[in-house]
Amino acid sequence: FTHAISTAMVQTRKQDKFFLLQVTGAAADEHLRLFALSAFLLHKHARSFFYYAPNEDAPAWHPEWETELGPPLGEAREDDGVFVREYERVTVRVNPTAETRGSQNPLPPFSGQLVPRR
Repeated sequence: FTHAISTAMVQTRKQDKFFLLQVTGAAADEHLRLFALSAFLLHKHARSFFYYAPNEDAPAWHPEWETELGPPLGEAREDDGVFVREYERVTVRVNPTAETRGSQNPLPPFSGQLVPRR
């Protein structure tokens, strides 16, 4: 999942094309929402868009949709088994593996995290 997203997003950025990531899941599935959004944010660019389509009829609003990122401070990198991308106001962390990764601040398998920067 994460490798395919990363590859497609990098290619579309190089080709100056649009990229839309649509993920479907339960509105209450915070784990999936944060994992998908965080994976997307690793390679977000000016022509990329994210949409979480809940299985339920009515769309739901979640706090992470209002997160102010600020501009990216660089590209995604791997740090202690976790993929990280720094934005002005948030650090995005993703563990795309089936094992817990990150010795200082562990992330569970297949998870993502938006960490406010100070």
